Amino acid sequence: MKISVITCTNNSEETIIETLNSLKKQSFKNYELIIVDNISKDRTLEIIKNNYKGDLKIISENDNGIYFALNKGLKKIEGEIIFILHSNDQIMNENCFENIVNFFQNYNADVVYGNIILKNYNSKKIIRKWIASPTSLENKVLNSDFYKEKLFKGWVPAHTSLFIKREIIELLGEYDLQYKISSDYDYIIRLFSLNKIKIIYTNQYIVSMNHGGTSTRISNYLKKATEDYMIIKKNRLGGLLVLFKKIFFKFQQFFN
Repeated sequence: MKISVITCTNNSEETIIETLNSLKKQSFKNYELIIVDNISKDRTLEIIKNNYKGDLKIISENDNGIYFALNKGLKKIEGEIIFILHSNDQIMNENCFENIVNFFQNYNADVVYGNIILKNYNSKKIIRKWIASPTSLENKVLNSDFYKEKLFKGWVPAHTSLFIKREIIELLGEYDLQYKISSDYDYIIRLFSLNKIKIIYTNQYIVSMNHGGTSTRISNYLKKATEDYMIIKKNRLGGLLVLFKKIFFKFQQFFN
């Protein structure tokens, strides 16, 4: 099986080398890297070309936001498994891809998800451990009937911990561009609501994220909450109670 890694860049010269290094350390080598660049004005593309010699595709043209860029990347995938690696994130374990592929092969999984770590960019201290599910769910094959109940309770896995089969991506379609901050939440709801798909939780940390993404800036919290509420209503999950439960679920992660 081949993994397609999509990385969106926008003047990412300060972080992209760490991202690339974490990718190159993977023991599993059958993957491609798709760079979707928003015409970076710094050395981002130069660094990528000089430091990455593997299976590489680069798209460099004006974007209209991260989800617009991700949609472009999804149109270029060749692998059977899709993974999104942001340009300021690092894969935690050099055996990550190997372990994930084993899940897909041994369990015929459609989706595999895990945990992530959020770090302060400057101090490198851990701000939050996002433990997506209890250990009782580890390595269990479950379907959307189980996960729909969790979605109603405000549960959501980290977008950057997801590995998804290409045929499932084709069923889902694109990220909804009407949402500028929370389209990944809409995407996850649609994904975990698909009928008869096999979903596995692995109790391992997939990536380390640097704090400071669009949805984590204080100035965007209100806008994100508004978009989350719109998405909850659109997907018929309920209303404000589900939004409050989602906020509480994320708040709990600070104490893991």
